[in-house]
Amino acid sequence: MNVDHTTEWEMPPKTRSRAAEFRARARAALKGKWGIAILAMLLATLLGAFSTASGGKIDYESDGESARKIAESWISWANGFDSAQGLLQGLRTRFLDWMHASQLNVLTVGVSLFGVLTGFLYSLLLGGPVSVGYRRFGLRLLDGEQPRIGNLFDRFKQVFGKAVGTRFLLWLCQAFCTLVALAGSGLFLWSLLRYYYGETAVVQLVLGVAGGVLLMLGGTFYSMLLSLRFALCPFLIADYPEFTPAQVLGNSKSLMHGNKWRLVCLYFSFIGWLLLGAVTCGIAYLWVLPYVHTAEAAFYDEISERSRAGKIEFPSLDPNDYQQGVL
Repeated sequence: MNVDHTTEWEMPPKTRSRAAEFRARARAALKGKWGIAILAMLLATLLGAFSTASGGKIDYESDGESARKIAESWISWANGFDSAQGLLQGLRTRFLDWMHASQLNVLTVGVSLFGVLTGFLYSLLLGGPVSVGYRRFGLRLLDGEQPRIGNLFDRFKQVFGKAVGTRFLLWLCQAFCTLVALAGSGLFLWSLLRYYYGETAVVQLVLGVAGGVLLMLGGTFYSMLLSLRFALCPFLIADYPEFTPAQVLGNSKSLMHGNKWRLVCLYFSFIGWLLLGAVTCGIAYLWVLPYVHTAEAAFYDEISERSRAGKIEFPSLDPNDYQQGVL
């Protein structure tokens, strides 16, 4: 987007509100509108606005004694091999034997994979645009307007491609971070296995374990960093549906420059409320989650300066147009 940086930008001094002030703005916006806010949150959740790229899973129950017996069985089985490579080959053979033991297992895996794929597409194609609509709902609350459930589907056709494209790009980044962390886990376990079977020296063990830990921590940390850096993407699409996914990501990165820690502090300030939700078996979450989401809207409203941007056109791809900080 072209921005005229020669235009004088006259506005009051920039402020940096604390978490308590964002929460106060959220409470004021929700006053008298809790009912519709809870209903919108429930509907957005059902439509995949907050889900991740996951789907069906297989659940099982096991008590402590059964878990102990299973662990002893696997340890006894593993001791029958004299090398790490042999153990891996044994695992492969055991897995194939399990797969061919009955058609039920094959069917279970197929159904599970189908559930994962279905959940992924549902969250991507429907959850992405609805997530944008829900942020638009929150901004209307914050602006003192009367929100409607229909806001969840505002500009659905207009934002569909942008919302889906942006969410898909974010998932690719998260998938890469997950693969890095999994590679670290694999290196960590492989190093331990080779040392257990006497195939490697202590120095190699230390290097392998250290490398695995670094990869696990690096993948996890960068995944969290990406989540914070691009946390404002749905808000930006809601305010500027004409933006391409690349512009959305670029503006979110610019806005969050120097503000990541502030968002972390805002989330941490809700720990007590989230614990209350857990204690009440999730009932309190009906009020806590709209509270959190509206506070996020207040956070976005301030750092984007959308309410008082003066003559400067926002968003801008120039990070110098935004409030700067340390993180």
